Amino acid sequence: MKKKLLMIIGVLMVLGIFGIAISEIDNRINKKNTEETTTTEVATPEEDCYSFSEVEEIISYLAKNEDEKKELKRLVDPLTKSDYITVSYIKSVASIIGASEDVYTSVIGKSEDEDYISKESFDTIYANIVESGVVDDLISKDIMVYDMQSYTDESGVVRMMLFDGVESYNLIVDLPEEYMDKIINVYIKDGDIFSVNGQSEATITLENVWINHLDSMQCSVLYNGIQKNYSISQVYIDSMEVVSISSGEVADITLDNQGIVGVNTYEDVLECRVMDIGDGVLEIENVGSKPISSDFKIYDVHEDVAFCESSLPVLKGHSKVKLFLENGIVTAAVIEDELYTDDIRVILSNDNFTSYTMPSVIINCDTTYKIDYPDESEAVRTSDKTLTIQSQDYEVGDVITVTPVNSSGKIQILSLERNYGNPIYTGYIEIRIVEDGLNIINVVPLEEYLYSVLASEMPEGSHEEVLKAMAICARGYAYTKMKDESFHAYNADLDDSTLCQRYNNAHNNYACTKAVKDTYGMVPVYDDKLIVPLYFSTSPGITCTNEEIWGGSSYAYFQANLETIDKGTIDLSVEADFIQFMKDSMGYDTIEKDLPYYRWSIFFTQEDISAAVNATLKERISMSVDNIKIKNDKGEYKATDITDIGDIRAVTVVERSKSGVVEALEIEGTLATIRVTGQTNIRNIITPVNQDIVKQDGSVVTGWTSLPSPFYYIVKENGGYTIYGGGFGHGVGLSQNGANILAEEGYNYKYILRHYYSYIDFSSIYIIESEKDEKDEE
Repeated sequence: MKKKLLMIIGVLMVLGIFGIAISEIDNRINKKNTEETTTTEVATPEEDCYSFSEVEEIISYLAKNEDEKKELKRLVDPLTKSDYITVSYIKSVASIIGASEDVYTSVIGKSEDEDYISKESFDTIYANIVESGVVDDLISKDIMVYDMQSYTDESGVVRMMLFDGVESYNLIVDLPEEYMDKIINVYIKDGDIFSVNGQSEATITLENVWINHLDSMQCSVLYNGIQKNYSISQVYIDSMEVVSISSGEVADITLDNQGIVGVNTYEDVLECRVMDIGDGVLEIENVGSKPISSDFKIYDVHEDVAFCESSLPVLKGHSKVKLFLENGIVTAAVIEDELYTDDIRVILSNDNFTSYTMPSVIINCDTTYKIDYPDESEAVRTSDKTLTIQSQDYEVGDVITVTPVNSSGKIQILSLERNYGNPIYTGYIEIRIVEDGLNIINVVPLEEYLYSVLASEMPEGSHEEVLKAMAICARGYAYTKMKDESFHAYNADLDDSTLCQRYNNAHNNYACTKAVKDTYGMVPVYDDKLIVPLYFSTSPGITCTNEEIWGGSSYAYFQANLETIDKGTIDLSVEADFIQFMKDSMGYDTIEKDLPYYRWSIFFTQEDISAAVNATLKERISMSVDNIKIKNDKGEYKATDITDIGDIRAVTVVERSKSGVVEALEIEGTLATIRVTGQTNIRNIITPVNQDIVKQDGSVVTGWTSLPSPFYYIVKENGGYTIYGGGFGHGVGLSQNGANILAEEGYNYKYILRHYYSYIDFSSIYIIESEKDEKDEE
């Protein structure tokens, strides 16, 4: 009985102990479950986790250097990139980049190293790292997607750029279309947006915006060259503040992703004339100096469509501007009238620039345009209707004028061809009936004329400082032509060819237009008088005077200089000295020594040079009879109308200027010997139209009707003649390519102009003219 009792007691004790054990296990399980409810749940990889391959790139942006980038890359086994990231991986990343444990402990709680990290947790940890500032130049930013444009980088890869209204960023991830005009949160490193994190609840303020139009629901604005339409938030409408906004003013606007939520207008508005532009200040008539803000904007609203103006100096060309100020600082300027400028009359050449006379003209316009006929009648045509004028339908002396109805309208001449196609003109077109046809004259504001001159004369990509220098030269040249009346017989000031300045032979571009505006009215002067600012393409290491090329009086500002930074003089009038310079000028460290046209050569066979001279002889004599003379039996040179000198036996430079310019050639033929003078003849008598011109870099050009420059010598060799030369152009004044080199080396446009034009200063043609008018009145 006791045994049985003891057995029962024993069993009960065992059961009791077991029960205690079971109870303890239950308690532990319950405790564990309770603890897990206070930590991050273990993620389900298939639904809620990133793989290593998905985060590899964004993690690489946490590296501060190449060593860290390699360490981060080594964390991932290439064979397990499809696996999901774990707590252990996050800890290792933080350790490598030197981030505090705080960036992840509050997120992962007591999760084990082998536990997976949810997408939400990873995003939070990454945001914590960015916010901690442990990675330089890595930021989180709320930005407005204001504009996006594609561009091609230096390696030829097409990329996207995002503009937020103030700054531009390289966009190296895809951006969904629905984010356009929205405020989004992004990660940026070194100017690259590498992660788009979705729409933001932030607000963005755009300062100094031009309000084009406003109604109860929509607001049309212009900002940094881009027109935008925004809804007005219902919250703002309900506040009733919107009634204080009006069209045609500058304001700050605040936006969220529902539209405009706030507008701040300027109470301090000043209508005035800007007299000058200083360093960060405007000089205002009867007011004095006013500082401008770092975010200063200029809006030109005088035409049909408002646009943003980027050039400060252009403010001086308006009789009145409206300035918006805040705390005495000018934040914006609004232009409401046309730029003050003279009109210039340009006679247009035919397609090959050989004549101004054409049988007919076909015209179109991008807006409605008006035609004024000789009988004083008028007609108006829409932009889809062309106009054809035949010279035989009118009398000599008749004038037909074609004018766009809108000031911003552009006229296209479909019967003319230029390098870019049918040319397009601003201003208006005047068609004058003459003997044997008609002349076409473009009457255009001088400053607008210069936009097309620079675009036609200057290579694309020219430095902004050399473009400014060229704008000043081109303006000065145009103004001298307006005054000298050399084209008076054509009812014009100048033409559109290289005889004057190439005009409208290429599309206008922003850089050239800005250079003209940045130098508004500026011209070079010597002794308070406007100079003749001649220019050419490339020097051979030396420049020359105008007297050496065209004769007459020498202008003091045209110097014969060695083309080094410090300039200097050299006498190359002796043939042997000139040849030595052409062969060994590298020792002088001349500015343009590495350019293709610095040295060139042309080879003629005996037959080719004879044919070249005889082919041009008649034309050259007819155009300059006093500059081509025949040698008689007494050794005297007399005027001639000879058309063939036979086979060439010798070509000799008999006179050379101090700068090395060929001034006289003697060409001996089997039938006659001639002496050739005058620069056009010097470069054209041996026409290379059928020869290769080999530049010093080995490249070749063909089909030229004249030699590249008057700086050359001739050697009889290899059964023919080789002309060795240097430079491209006449060599007087400014070298365009040399000026570009100076600009790239950091010299500004005033230094460049003073380098090429000695002793000059600068003034404005409009000031010069007003002073002249005042003296005339006295």
